[in-house]
Amino acid sequence: MLFVRLRVERDPGAHIACVPLQVKLEIRVNISHIQTRPFTPCFSSGPYVMSHVTQTELHGEIAVVTTDTGVRGFGEFVPAPRLCAGQADALHRAHGEALSALLGQPVERLLELAATLRARGIEHRGTAFGVETAYYDLITQAAR
Repeated sequence: MLFVRLRVERDPGAHIACVPLQVKLEIRVNISHIQTRPFTPCFSSGPYVMSHVTQTELHGEIAVVTTDTGVRGFGEFVPAPRLCAGQADALHRAHGEALSALLGQPVERLLELAATLRARGIEHRGTAFGVETAYYDLITQAAR
């Protein structure tokens, strides 16, 4: 359930019999819980060969972002393929701390974090994508 503040405005030049209304919705939903889980899928037909690197394993994470209204959004954090497991884990820890700082904040702050991560460079773009995915998943789940 979302709590919505509704503001209704009437055009002063409109006829009384036919009054067009403008409705502005202001949704205030905050992040109440963030959990990340390791995600290490296996490649079904051997290593994944790209032009610049061959990837034999993937060290990603799945993030579950829950709002104070109980809506959950999911995002997948995938580090750059050239990072080894230790580097990927360190990156996940750092991003986890950044996500934890958003507890109690409006869900729109997820997009701000994604933009900040993306600006830091290619190593952070996989997490930025996951943060955006969690945000858009929250929005679509809330619209149901």
